[in-house]
Amino acid sequence: MPSWKSTKHEFGDAHRYLQEGKGNPLVFQHGLGGSANQVFEVLSPLPGICLYSMNFRGHGSTEMTDCTSPTLSQLLEDQVWFSKQVVQQPHAMGGLSLGALVAVKLALASISMVTKLILLRPAWPTPECSVDFASAKSEIPKQLHSLLGLDPGFSLTELRSIQQPVMILGMPNDELHPISFSKHLACCFPSAIFHQIPDKRADEISYRDSIRKHTLAFLHQK
Repeated sequence: MPSWKSTKHEFGDAHRYLQEGKGNPLVFQHGLGGSANQVFEVLSPLPGICLYSMNFRGHGSTEMTDCTSPTLSQLLEDQVWFSKQVVQQPHAMGGLSLGALVAVKLALASISMVTKLILLRPAWPTPECSVDFASAKSEIPKQLHSLLGLDPGFSLTELRSIQQPVMILGMPNDELHPISFSKHLACCFPSAIFHQIPDKRADEISYRDSIRKHTLAFLHQK
């Protein structure tokens, strides 16, 4: 695991992040209640790729300076700032669960900043994703409950504007991240592929190996 780095947001918030490798940049964000460690445990190493992952506000060792629950708008604002000030060039963008939602919002908000998009076990409230996200309350800190069941702020029809290559990875038997939603989402982008990955609870090693294999193949594809 690489050493933690710290960067200070223009509004005074300090963000902790991990960076590893050399090559084309990939920024990959963790899920709700997780941290950048979660990303590196699954994706590291990625030969030929410079992998970045930043702790969202209120996650891991990145604190919330205003002592209020983070909003999706703030997470997107932090992501845009990180891409511009730390990565400093267009890059592939990805995320798990909440991180996948922020990745999509970044692609919609700053289309020239994102070269490719990777969505791992995506899930957010839509008519096509009827999940009781409140069931996850016991698994995350109380100050993050406001991010459960949030309005994504865009419709699935808007995804047609994302022309970049998109890869979606879905897992079977995943109640909070239904594979049916992943498959439906793949039909919403002009250029998306879908892969089913092994059930993490049945075989975690195969789960991680499959994600790395698909990610490397997708990123190195011309």
